[in-house]
Amino acid sequence: MDLFSNLSYLKKKFSYSIKGIEKLVFSALTKKGFFYENPLSIKNMYTALGIIALFFTLLSLLGFGIVKNYFPPFPFIVFGIVTYLSLLIFGQFMPRKTDKGTAMKEYLLGYEKFISRVEKNVIEKLFPPEKNSRNF
Repeated sequence: MDLFSNLSYLKKKFSYSIKGIEKLVFSALTKKGFFYENPLSIKNMYTALGIIALFFTLLSLLGFGIVKNYFPPFPFIVFGIVTYLSLLIFGQFMPRKTDKGTAMKEYLLGYEKFISRVEKNVIEKLFPPEKNSRNF
């Protein structure tokens, strides 16, 4: 699947294409067996649950307007916001990897550590910082 027709298109439209790239990468990783389900759909589900919890909290506050002498609304507002934020934050970590996905992640983290330690001198010779200062 060709995402970009040429380099000038990439310069202008890359920020708009990130979501498309992310969808393609995660769907490919899911098809190859690194995740049980597409991580984007899991993250979106938890975000939607958080929004629903916040919506029902705000909706219930309208009902508390009738009986506000009996129930203070502040704890319910805090509860709704905390629920929304916790679902939003923890939803980012909920996509479950398969054993194959966990092994691949450990392998890649080890490879990254290897490259940063062993190949550091080679990388500095190939791409000296003084010649590539415009990239940093």
